[in-house]
Amino acid sequence: YWLLPGLEASITPKFADSSILISVNIYAGQSTTSGGYQIQYQILKDGSELTEANGTEEGGRQGVAGRINNYLGADPTSLQYRMTTLGGTHLNAAVGTTNPVTFSVRMRGYSSIPAIYVNRQELFQVSTPPPGTDYDGVPQSTITLMEVSA
Repeated sequence: YWLLPGLEASITPKFADSSILISVNIYAGQSTTSGGYQIQYQILKDGSELTEANGTEEGGRQGVAGRINNYLGADPTSLQYRMTTLGGTHLNAAVGTTNPVTFSVRMRGYSSIPAIYVNRQELFQVSTPPPGTDYDGVPQSTITLMEVSA
């Protein structure tokens, strides 16, 4: 797993028994290596895995907050143009503090491959001269936090 630079947010809860609603939206492309396979993400709270948001590990499979599988088998070439979204809304129940808390997102592909591109696809076309309106737009991945009082 690797952290996504810029995809983190901090919140200072007003009440220790409040919950934090975490909304994540990630735009991701992936390399054609190994026919694609999966992209998955986890949520961290102050640098540690937030297990209540990341699902239950089972049979050697890691708990994750979200996952997609773009497996294309023998013909992975069209992945170079594909961008998908993954994300969800997660809850950190009873945050337990009134100090600032930082939530962040980390991602990985299948067995550390393929390469994952955030906010773009693998083949990133650029029009010249700029501004190139006919080619690939650049979306913005987000993380949003909201305190929910008990």
